[in-house]
Amino acid sequence: MVHHNDALESRLYRSYWDDGLLDIFAGAGIVGIGLCWMADLIAMGPVVPVVLAPFWGPLRRSLVEPRAGLVEFSDARSDRNRRLGRWSVWLGLAMLALFTALYFRAGPDPGTFLPLVIAGVPAFLLALLAAMAGLGLGLPRFLGYGAVLCVCGAGVAVAGAEPEVAMVTGGVLIALAGALLLSRFLRMDVESGEES
Repeated sequence: MVHHNDALESRLYRSYWDDGLLDIFAGAGIVGIGLCWMADLIAMGPVVPVVLAPFWGPLRRSLVEPRAGLVEFSDARSDRNRRLGRWSVWLGLAMLALFTALYFRAGPDPGTFLPLVIAGVPAFLLALLAAMAGLGLGLPRFLGYGAVLCVCGAGVAVAGAEPEVAMVTGGVLIALAGALLLSRFLRMDVESGEES
């Protein structure tokens, strides 16, 4: 049985991410990984989220918390978030290793299926991470972002383009969606301030 407090916390938790900042960071991270690929620095891709992470707290404190307030969630939810974060990191590393193995194994043989889809694999793997985040955080729009990344991955596979094209395109679209959410969030705060 779900207690009233649990249901209230679940609603608060979902709305905690509605400002769009997480979306901007996710999109920027994907774009950064794609840019690393463009610069032939594929191994630096996983470092991008680590570089972005220190900016999360200050931006959230300066843009979001003054308007939405500071919410402290239960220990159980905080533990779940930490576990989700650890699993996401390990899954991301495992997927990177899998893709690297597939990439070098594919070879130029046009008779196999793998070379036809290999360019889309990084976007497909990022789509899986987006879907995991959506399910873990209760954010359906991240499932949509996963779909966007799959479309971008399929597009580069069909067009014979490079994998980074899908990552940069998908990342930009996700960051733009986040920017629209953040703009709406900030505008709502201004409007509510004018009414009071």
